[in-house]
Amino acid sequence: MLTIPGVEITVVKELVPRGLAAAGTLGIVGPCEIANTDQPLRELSTIQEFRDLFGAGSITSMPEVELAFANGLRAVIVAALPATAGVAATATIPVSQTSAGGDTRVEQMAVTARAAGRWGNDLRVRFLSKGAGSAQAVDVFIYTSDAAVANNRAAETFRNLSTQASDPRFFMSVINGESGLIRMAPVIPAFIAGGGSAMPENTNATAAPTPLINGQEATVAEYSAALERLETQPQIDMVIASNLISSTTIATELYSTVISHCEAMSRKAQNRIGFGQIVPHGTARPDIDAARTMAGVLTSDRFVLTAPFGTVGAVAGLVSGQQYFRSPTYKTLRGIVAPNFDFTDGDLRALLRAGLLPVDKLPRKGVAVIKGIATSQEQINVQRTADRAVRTVQNIAIDYVGLLNNQAQRSALRQRIDEAFNAMFREGALVPSADGLSPPYEVEVTATNAEAAAGIVRIGIAVRPVRAIDFIYATLNVKAF
Repeated sequence: MLTIPGVEITVVKELVPRGLAAAGTLGIVGPCEIANTDQPLRELSTIQEFRDLFGAGSITSMPEVELAFANGLRAVIVAALPATAGVAATATIPVSQTSAGGDTRVEQMAVTARAAGRWGNDLRVRFLSKGAGSAQAVDVFIYTSDAAVANNRAAETFRNLSTQASDPRFFMSVINGESGLIRMAPVIPAFIAGGGSAMPENTNATAAPTPLINGQEATVAEYSAALERLETQPQIDMVIASNLISSTTIATELYSTVISHCEAMSRKAQNRIGFGQIVPHGTARPDIDAARTMAGVLTSDRFVLTAPFGTVGAVAGLVSGQQYFRSPTYKTLRGIVAPNFDFTDGDLRALLRAGLLPVDKLPRKGVAVIKGIATSQEQINVQRTADRAVRTVQNIAIDYVGLLNNQAQRSALRQRIDEAFNAMFREGALVPSADGLSPPYEVEVTATNAEAAAGIVRIGIAVRPVRAIDFIYATLNVKAF
C-alpha cells in the first residue's frame, strides 16, 4: 500500500490452458526381441524407430505395430514383456565341425526365434551346404508358414555364406547379425575357434525345412504387469495386448484385464479404449458362435473386438489416423491380405448383433471395416468424442485448482470450457439436435454456499457427439405420368 502519492500496478496473468495432446496415441504390450524393461517408456512415431529400439524380430512378434503405422497410426508407446515372459520357439540342426587341428565332430546346434511367443512355431528353416574344400558355402532359407514352403516363398534368404569361423561372412555370424526372424548361438563354439570350420550336414536342396517348435505365450499376469507400465503415460488413448493365444477362455481373460486397465485410467480422466481380436483360426473361417460368446463376456464401451484374426492392428491404426470424431465404418484397411473366405450376410449380422467389429471385402472399398462399434455396440467415434471432452475439461480445470472460489473464477472457468467446446463444435465433433431445438453442448459451473466453504466447484456438462451414418433408407415414387 502506497504512503507517498504515486501509482501502484498489480499484474494479473491470464490463465492460458495447456495444449491438449493429439488423440490417437497407441499403448501396446507384447513380446519383443529387445525388452528394454529397464528403460523409461518412449513415444515412437515411425516403424523404423520401433525396429531400432526393440529389434528387427519385434516386427514379426508384434505385427500390430507395423499394420497400425501402415494405416495412419500417429504414435505408439511400447511396454514390452520381460525377456523371461513366454518361451521362444526353437529347433536344432546337425552341424559338422572341424577344428583348426583337423579334428571333427557333429553337434546339434540350436536355432531360436528372435522373440518369445507362438509366432515362432510357424517358422521353418533350411540350411543347405554345397561345394567342397575351400569352395564350401552355406545357403539359408527361412519361411514363415507351411504355405510359404509349399510355394517356395522364403521370407529371408542368405546365400553363399562362409563355413570358416574366422570369416566375417561365417553363416552363424550373418544369421545373428542380419536375420530378423531367427538367431543361433551368439558365441562361436570353442571347438572351431581359431581357424576351424562348421558346415550344416544337409546337402539336399529339396529336403523339408526344419520347423521351430514349443514357442509359448506369456501369462495373463505377465501381460497385466506390462499394462501397469502404461499407466505412467497419460497421452495414451488406445491400448492393445499383442498375443497369439489360441484359447478363447484365456484370451477373454486377457482382454478383460485390458478393459479393467482402460476403465481404471478413464476414472483418472485419461480415457482409453482397448482393442482386441478373436483367437487365431488360420485360413479357416472363424467360429462365429465362439466369437459371439467372447464378445458377450467383453461387453464394454471401452473395448473393440475385431474379426477375423489379424486385423486389430490395422483397425487401431485407422482409428488413430482419423480425427477423433470420425467413424471407421466403410473405411479401407491397408496391409491386410483379403481372407480366402467371405463372411455371409448371416455371419455379419450375427457378429454385429454380438458387438464385434467385422472386417470384410466390400465393393469399391477392398478390405474394409463393416461397422465401427465397440462391444457395447456404441459407435467408436462417439465414445472417442466423449473421451476427448473429458480430457479437455480435465486439461482446463486443473489450472484452476488453488485459485479463489469466487464468482469471477467460476465464470472464467466456464468461459474457458465454453471456448473449448465451441471449438469442438466448429470442427464438427459436436452437433445440435437434428430438429435444431437443442444446442450441441451445455456448460454450467456452480457452487452452493456449503460447497464454496468446502472448496468445491461443480461443472455440469451435456454434449451431443456427432454420429456416423450407418443406414440410409430411400423411398422411390414411380409416377404413371
